[in-house]
Amino acid sequence: MSQIIIKTRDGNCPSHVFRPAAGGPWPAVLVYMDGLGIRPAMLELGERLATYGYFVLLPDLYYRSGPYEPMDPHTVFSDPEKRKVLMEKFFALATPANIMSDTRAFLDYLAAQSDVRPGGIGTTGYCMGGLMSLTAAGTYPDRIVATASYHGGGLATDAPDSPHLLASQIRSRVYIAGAVEDPYFADDMKQRLEEALTKAGVDHRIETYPAKHGWVFRDTPVYDAAAAERHWQTMVALFEATLRLGAKVKPDAGRPREATVKRTVKTKRAVKVKRRAKAKRRAKAKHVAKAKPSVKAKRSPKARRSAKVKRGAKRKRSAKKKGGAKRKGNARVKRRARRKR
Repeated sequence: MSQIIIKTRDGNCPSHVFRPAAGGPWPAVLVYMDGLGIRPAMLELGERLATYGYFVLLPDLYYRSGPYEPMDPHTVFSDPEKRKVLMEKFFALATPANIMSDTRAFLDYLAAQSDVRPGGIGTTGYCMGGLMSLTAAGTYPDRIVATASYHGGGLATDAPDSPHLLASQIRSRVYIAGAVEDPYFADDMKQRLEEALTKAGVDHRIETYPAKHGWVFRDTPVYDAAAAERHWQTMVALFEATLRLGAKVKPDAGRPREATVKRTVKTKRAVKVKRRAKAKRRAKAKHVAKAKPSVKAKRSPKARRSAKVKRGAKRKRSAKKKGGAKRKGNARVKRRARRKR
């Protein structure tokens, strides 16, 4: 792990970088932290993700609020005063508009690293970071190919900057996991997000875990070991299928939504139809070739006789030519013999 500073529009953003032990260049993953900020449990996530073979960038999204001590998840929400500080000092400045401005700097940093594999990157986020991860997918569709969001809040609201409104711009593969007990991602919100992503033709999957909001991190009161491990399995599977296999950003990014939807929704079905049609044409061609009468059978008796005569004449000319050559050879032999006598 190494600590760096990334220059953004609004200042200097402290960030942590995690690299695999060996190899490289590696695919990159940008991690959006949860609402509790940078702390040991957050750093542990970055370290573990790097062990799967990814260059991990974990920026501190609260840098605008100044330095702060690691927050205690057990008291920050239960203590009214601490909760007030969190909302007014930190949350208030970590708006989607500000974080998306920062994200451009994060993406430029990753693109400049020699040990980062060129091409699209992956993102993952937690709590407010889940919202940022999905928002980034719609804001930078030409740079992001895989998007994960875990117990993200406010993913489909009436707010003008709700990420579901960017669905038509998203080109990445999306995985979203909510919780059974999650007031920040209720069933009506899930339905609204599902409808938006489906209508836009986004390759996505939304699941609900039998857990509570914030289940991923071990330092929270709602930590759920089984659900947290399922989070790792689904996230790694997403990145393996996109970043590891060299997925490219779709070239239709920025096209009108109607054209994009038509293409993305029907692509798989169209490919299957084309393959079946091609297979049928091949089978029909083989059948016709087998049933087709030979050229000889189509010839008339007169044509067959003519061909037979031509073949006979050709054989005679060939034999005559060979015989002439043989006679010439014999004559030369006789002349040599007479000279010797």
